[in-house]
Order: sequence, then structure tokens, then C-alpha cells
Amino acid sequence: MKTIFLILFLVGSTTDYETVKLKVEKPNTVENYYCDQVFLQNVTWVETPGQRVWGVFVYQNKVVFAHYCLDHKGNYIL
Repeated sequence: MKTIFLILFLVGSTTDYETVKLKVEKPNTVENYYCDQVFLQNVTWVETPGQRVWGVFVYQNKVVFAHYCLDHKGNYIL
């Protein structure tokens, strides 16, 4: 198994945020596995009709404003 860490930044309030680190296991046979694929499998898109933005990504009922991925050695994954 190949370990990928997905780091999410969640909106806590207007002046606060929370960082969440998820450990995602993927088979070794998966070659070009990208961070955006891991991200989309772990968050939900919520539409916000009537608002200035069309929608937001949500994780555990909190808005995600940034993310990145690391491999098991701490290298960034695109």
C-alpha cells in the first residue's frame, strides 16, 4: 500500500482556522495518483445558491479553503 497524507485547512471562524491531516492508503499499482484525486474523494461539494460564490468544498461540515498532499517521506505530491 502507498500512503498519502492529505492536509486540509478548514474555516473555523472569521479569524480562526483548523488544520486536519488525513492518512489515505492507496494500492502500489496506482501510478500517476494526484493530490486533487485524493482531495475530491474526501470532501463534498456544496452549492450555495444566491451567494457570491457558486459553492464550497466541505469536510465534516466545515468549509475547506486550502489543501496539499505529502507522500510517506514528506515530499509534496502534485
